[in-house]
Amino acid sequence: MFKILLFFLIITCFGLAIADFTIINNLDFLSKTKASSVIVDENSNFVDSLRLYRLIPLVLIFVISSIYVAGKEGLRSLLALVFSLIYGFFVLIPALASSGNLFFISLLVFLLMLINLLITHGVKSSTFRAFIIMFVLSVVFLLISTFFTDFLFLTGVGNDESFFLAMSENVQFDMRILFNIGVILGTFGVLDDVVISQMSIVNRLYEANPKYTFAKLYNQAMVVGRHHIASLINTLFFAYMAAFLPWLLVLHVDVSMPVWFRLNTEMFIEEFIRIILGSTALILAVPLTTFIQCFKKTK
Repeated sequence: MFKILLFFLIITCFGLAIADFTIINNLDFLSKTKASSVIVDENSNFVDSLRLYRLIPLVLIFVISSIYVAGKEGLRSLLALVFSLIYGFFVLIPALASSGNLFFISLLVFLLMLINLLITHGVKSSTFRAFIIMFVLSVVFLLISTFFTDFLFLTGVGNDESFFLAMSENVQFDMRILFNIGVILGTFGVLDDVVISQMSIVNRLYEANPKYTFAKLYNQAMVVGRHHIASLINTLFFAYMAAFLPWLLVLHVDVSMPVWFRLNTEMFIEEFIRIILGSTALILAVPLTTFIQCFKKTK
């Protein structure tokens, strides 16, 4: 009964979103103003469209779908997401704004990783084991990112937002720290997926075949792991490609500069580093996670 209600809620949210879009887009400008669909200044001049409240149906669809499909695990992941947002706004972001210490900010990020995992997957040995794997790989790739930031002469202002921050009088820290922390946060997102999934695969395989030796269990789990690696590499590529579509279109349309010159820009190099480090992290995480979990199960 609960799932049926959730299903109808999802359909209702889709209907409300479509109806709202249709009605608002058929109103003239004055009606939009009266309907509080635009933002105006003190002289009633148009500033921008009001969009935030229109996100509510989309958020409801996401929340209901997560709980409907994943059940308790979905609810716990949503709680972890809410915590991460609160932690980010009230702890991590203020620390970034006031501190230029990469070591201190990294500790705050690792603390966020641990608490997020505990909320999502519960307080148990496998959760701490997953965190240790993520922590070790994150530290390694933080060092690699820091090295290549210097090696490639990056300043950390490869996009408009970073440039604006660098020019702001209220921000006094090395922008390269912000770039490296962003790399680690992105790497954690990838590792959270692949490490937890691979540990679950090993667990299910061993439960179905408790007589498996370490070698047999490892080889069987790696068959699935290799497919997971291939899919995630493509996922990362297409995700970054989608974000970079306007820039890629510029390469095609604007011929005033050679392609190699645009590829040499800091904006492209920063995104390239994120893609490569994220992909490499997930590739290494699969055999490492599989080895540790297989050893734990068969010892």
